[in-house]
Amino acid sequence: GCLRSFDGMRARLRSAFCEELADGALRARRVEALGLWSLAAEEAEQEAEVTSAGEGANALRIDGARLRALAGDVGGAIERFEDSVGASVNLSKSDAGALVRFGSVLLDLGERHRAEHVLERARQVLRHDEAPGLYAELAALLSRCAIRRNASDEAMVLLGRSREVVRPLRQLDARLARSVEALIQEVRAEIALADGDAEATRTNLRQARDGFRDLGRSADAIRCLIELGRVELDDEQPSNATDIFRAATRLANTLGLAAEARRARAGLGEALVTSGDTEEGTTILRRVMREAGGRCGDRGAHASAAIGLSRAMVSRELAEDAMRYAELALADAVDPVVAVRAHLTMAEAQMVSGQVRRASKTFQKAADAALAVGQGLLRSRADTRLVDLELIHGVGAESLSGGFEASL
Repeated sequence: GCLRSFDGMRARLRSAFCEELADGALRARRVEALGLWSLAAEEAEQEAEVTSAGEGANALRIDGARLRALAGDVGGAIERFEDSVGASVNLSKSDAGALVRFGSVLLDLGERHRAEHVLERARQVLRHDEAPGLYAELAALLSRCAIRRNASDEAMVLLGRSREVVRPLRQLDARLARSVEALIQEVRAEIALADGDAEATRTNLRQARDGFRDLGRSADAIRCLIELGRVELDDEQPSNATDIFRAATRLANTLGLAAEARRARAGLGEALVTSGDTEEGTTILRRVMREAGGRCGDRGAHASAAIGLSRAMVSRELAEDAMRYAELALADAVDPVVAVRAHLTMAEAQMVSGQVRRASKTFQKAADAALAVGQGLLRSRADTRLVDLELIHGVGAESLSGGFEASL
């Protein structure tokens, strides 16, 4: 991952590697705190080799995989995870925390299927009466997995289980209980979003943001703020989205959270374009694309910026450029939700280029994908455009045939 821009980085690196820190696990945590994910992964993996079959070796290997995923190497992270702690390895309850942390990171990266596989491993070794806080977090994350594959009933059951476990925890560890409750609010926002309830989504995201902020979990609070901006954008409220993304950008920059700052700026650029300020929005989006496509390798931010630039080209009726940016977005859209947005902007680009029937097919693909991943607002947006096409051009998805592409 990219270096964070901290004053005194050299001094902090020296501290992380000073001779007194003989414990490799401690070194890994110190380096992780600097945002040097790849280096921290190497430290964790090296310590796991030294520890070998001893206490905590598997947890270190899992942490190494998590850190590699944070560094952008999700495929490599999963491969190392399966090689070192795959199905043939008996994990213990002491490894559950590392599994939950890894699954949470994979979810944040849009890797729902892989996250669910890791979290199910945690469920196999964890009991609610042994570590209630961790179990409640696990249940909430599994609920998030369920809603992202459009299994609302299962998501509600899992979230109810999380709330049931966390209730008595308030008396034992109030801070831990508040942390899990903030996560529960965030998952409730996703359930509301799947139902297309924008107002309930906003309310739950604000409550989750406030909870994380009060606990000092700044990165989590900013994540909620960015998602809130996305809700405003998807609900076609670009002015509100602009204000939220500006605030998220300022906060992320102040805290030196480079990845969060890129995501916030990508949203800001798209919101400005949608508001009609194409020049400033395009400038921001091009800068994000350059940064995300460089050493950082931030494919999510790269795809989001490409979506914004495609929308800018659509507004200028530059069909060829709009299609090119939409194709770039689809190529880098690892997160299924970003892929839905990429399909929507591809359809708009196809409309500008006069490919009405092809656009109808792409809007239908976006609508189906939005339903599959629990994105009610995006589904509504795609459905609205399909109705518009039917009314204005007499083209509906059901009228498409395999032969129409030949004439395009």
